[in-house]
Amino acid sequence: MFIIKGGVVSKPIGHKRNLSELVSYLRTLVIVSLMFAAGIDFASAGELQPALQGKVLTAGGYGKLAAKAQRDGSVKVIVQVDATFHPMGSLSAPEGDTQVSAISRAQDKAMEQLASANVMSHYKYKYIPYISMAVDSSALDAVLSISGVTSVVEDKPSKPTTVNWNITKVGAPAAWTSGYDGTGFAVAILDTGVDKNHPILTGKVVSEACYSTTDVAYQSLSMCPGGVTSSTASGSAMPYGGNCPTEECDHGTHVSGIAAGLDAGESAGVAKGANIIAIQVFSRFDSIYYCGTSSSCALSWTSDQLKGLERVYELRAAISIASVNMSLGGDKYTSNCDSDESSTKAAIDNLRSAGIATAIAAGNDGYSNGISAPGCISTAVSVGATTSSDAVATYSNSANILNLLAQRGVNIVISDINIEEAKSSAKEIESLGVRTMPLKFDV
Repeated sequence: MFIIKGGVVSKPIGHKRNLSELVSYLRTLVIVSLMFAAGIDFASAGELQPALQGKVLTAGGYGKLAAKAQRDGSVKVIVQVDATFHPMGSLSAPEGDTQVSAISRAQDKAMEQLASANVMSHYKYKYIPYISMAVDSSALDAVLSISGVTSVVEDKPSKPTTVNWNITKVGAPAAWTSGYDGTGFAVAILDTGVDKNHPILTGKVVSEACYSTTDVAYQSLSMCPGGVTSSTASGSAMPYGGNCPTEECDHGTHVSGIAAGLDAGESAGVAKGANIIAIQVFSRFDSIYYCGTSSSCALSWTSDQLKGLERVYELRAAISIASVNMSLGGDKYTSNCDSDESSTKAAIDNLRSAGIATAIAAGNDGYSNGISAPGCISTAVSVGATTSSDAVATYSNSANILNLLAQRGVNIVISDINIEEAKSSAKEIESLGVRTMPLKFDV
């Protein structure tokens, strides 16, 4: 054994100097020094320091993620890297470019430090300082040990949320009469895909994309055409263009019809003059663990939702986008979930800074004191449901953080709504920092 003191390797009393031992020691010293220089912290063998474990913000903490990685061989996570972030719309063009470059450098640095770790897949987002990845248990520890990683959350699947709006109740006919029907704008639908050949959607879909995940450990399969995990080709958002389970992918077409369907005589969308950006963000799951009573179902990974939101931001200059609709939900929150859902909040804040609202369903679990993620994000516009008599529907989630119910002074389903009342509601929504589209009230 040797002791390094004052930069000199010295021989401890009672030990015989051995050249091969010295060489081995110095080799180890060099390796450890290089790893420290890379920004990796160390805990005692087989145990991660509590401070590093504390970077996991998901309920259940590090223990939950580590146990899953051990049990299944991998765990999907979303990793925040240490890079300054401001909503892109609040920055000048040069400032925005500088921020994007800084985010990319921080992401690249983190991935370089994981070069020898078992990172099975990863995706670096362009406009937000996050990386989604699938890692085994040792790679999870390696991620948390990087000084440039500030937080880690589990990448979770969300289920679609059923929506039905009474067009008369929300005041659409009155808005149409006054000339406001969404013409000139588009609504982005992040869902199970949109059948652009449906009679009430003919000619409506102006852009398509698909982001879907294949991960054997989760029994998750991509539903994009051809089994790819990403596509912006024509037809990529068709609901049954891939391997969606039977009757599991009608939801997005249904939502699109409510949002912007053509006037077919018997029915029309709320913004019947608006176009649609169709983005398929669901994956097929062949697992009773995730699907419940069914052996197959369609669920949406947070990581794919983020890709969809970034796609909308990319299209902002080419298409006048009023809003994003996300009729999906996951875990229950009784207060805002900005910390747990920080990656989605960052993507939503980018859109909000560009004047694009993100409307998200509150969920259909019947909670009276909570709503589902990601609708619980403070900068999203969360929407609950009411009955035809204007009472909160028994199945709808509600809480004091819900945006579009009476608690916030905005009731989008009041009887016999007129234009002045609609304008008042629109002004209230604008106080949240978003435009009142697709119903274009002139306020």
